[in-house]
Amino acid sequence: MDVWTNNYNKDFLIWGANLDIQFALNSYAAAMYIAEYIVKDQVGVSKVMREAAKKAKEGNATLAEMLKAVADSFINFSYMSAQEAVNYVFGYPYFAKSDVVLSINTNPIEKRAKLMISQKDLRKLHEADPDSTEIYHENSLDRYKIRPSRLANMCFADYIATINVTKIKGNKITKDLPNDDENKSDFESEDEIDEFHKFSANGFQYSLRKKPKCLRWLGYRENQDSYNFYRENVMLFLPWRDESKEVENSNPEAVYQEHIQTIQTNKAKYVNYNLNEFEQALDEVEKNMKEAHDEEENEANADALSKSQEITVDWPDDDTKKGDKGQTVKLVKEREDIKYEDLEQSMQLLNTKQRQIVMHLLKNLKLGV
Repeated sequence: MDVWTNNYNKDFLIWGANLDIQFALNSYAAAMYIAEYIVKDQVGVSKVMREAAKKAKEGNATLAEMLKAVADSFINFSYMSAQEAVNYVFGYPYFAKSDVVLSINTNPIEKRAKLMISQKDLRKLHEADPDSTEIYHENSLDRYKIRPSRLANMCFADYIATINVTKIKGNKITKDLPNDDENKSDFESEDEIDEFHKFSANGFQYSLRKKPKCLRWLGYRENQDSYNFYRENVMLFLPWRDESKEVENSNPEAVYQEHIQTIQTNKAKYVNYNLNEFEQALDEVEKNMKEAHDEEENEANADALSKSQEITVDWPDDDTKKGDKGQTVKLVKEREDIKYEDLEQSMQLLNTKQRQIVMHLLKNLKLGV
């Protein structure tokens, strides 16, 4: 075989271009090969990015200007095709999708991460309100808590999936909740979100989406973590104002059972399969995997030696070999000899680098190194 020729298959020669076939014996090897192939022209990019970030921090640039400088350094260093360059210059999107998918963090409150306000914005906030204790950016949950009374009967899943919320610039946003009469809501009443198209309240503009977002959440299972299962369902599919008081520190199971019909109705909008059947199938898969694992362990234990087959040896106490006396060792069953045909076939599956390693190992074994 010509050592200067890449691995190839004669049936693929019709491709009429360079071939370099490598065997991927598992999914990890395939993923590593693809990742290395994609970034093979990006050697040294880490050094360039570090230098660009260092230079950006030296000036008095804003965060946006620093990000732009680093991005420009990355683009200038990267190799790209003519088509990709045209897309970049004209600002064409690299991909488009008809559905918006949103992941909701349904972890308990103490396990959620939040984005801190920058030092510059903190100073502005302190100048405007010296008594302010805010250090985090607002998120969807914060905006849901102060939703106007018009949306009081809307659960969090419906709110985040069907409503676009835009902050109105120049307006001071109030975090005062509606009065007690406006804040009253009946969990059993239906959400009447089709009554409006757009309105403003609390410094935000609310508009109805033409197409709801697709929602994802952690999906705790009742038979594995009952508390978080009930808490998650109450959080997503029942209206509330104070999550800590009405969801986490209440009795989620009791609330769930009391309003189970409302929860199941709201949940059905975002789950298009029978959840019980899905969980049963998932349990069956886990059971089969456990049985297969136990079977492999049993086979391995059957091949293992018993305690009666262990022996105690005394290592010779001399200069050539030292060790603890009376050390217990196990006898190991001798493996069957590998057939030459199988060895030859295995060697043919190796790529160039793997073959070099094997030959290097065989050479050292022969020389006794």
